[in-house]
Amino acid sequence: MMGKLAKCIDLMAAVFLMFLFPAVCIHIRMRDRLFDMCVARVREYGEMMQKQGYLSMDAARYLLETNMESGAGILCAVEITLLQERGGESRPLTMKTVGENDCSYMGVDVYPFSCGDGLLFTIRMPADGFEQAYYYFCGAVPKREYSCYFSVRDGLAERMLWGDGEEGTGVGQNRAGE
Repeated sequence: MMGKLAKCIDLMAAVFLMFLFPAVCIHIRMRDRLFDMCVARVREYGEMMQKQGYLSMDAARYLLETNMESGAGILCAVEITLLQERGGESRPLTMKTVGENDCSYMGVDVYPFSCGDGLLFTIRMPADGFEQAYYYFCGAVPKREYSCYFSVRDGLAERMLWGDGEEGTGVGQNRAGE
């Protein structure tokens, strides 16, 4: 009787493991591809900010809000940190910072950059429960982290019309000055 029970348990365990390990391996590969897609998306945003010289408020919400809690979009699986480097100083950009220093440019609220400002993106994807369980048996959990740096070519702050006698046009007016 005990031999039949042991054979049954072995058979059930074999069937379970036959489906479990391939499923976990596929899950890990999908997370690797998701991380690559997130990196590509953030690089596109960085290149756009580098060329335009500003960060729109919509893009700021998409990049800077706590992505993992919102659960919306492709970037919900990663943590994004954005540092702005200006004159040797580095400061993190948050929605609060962007909201306080935004201005109106062509009818859109934007956060302006100056020429030569540096934008350092750090993207991290923490391991989920499946990965932690899998790598508990197979070794250390790999860290998915990527950093990219962009230097602003043509900053909006220099292009805006501040002292040309065109006050009231809405171009280059800081929200605090309205």
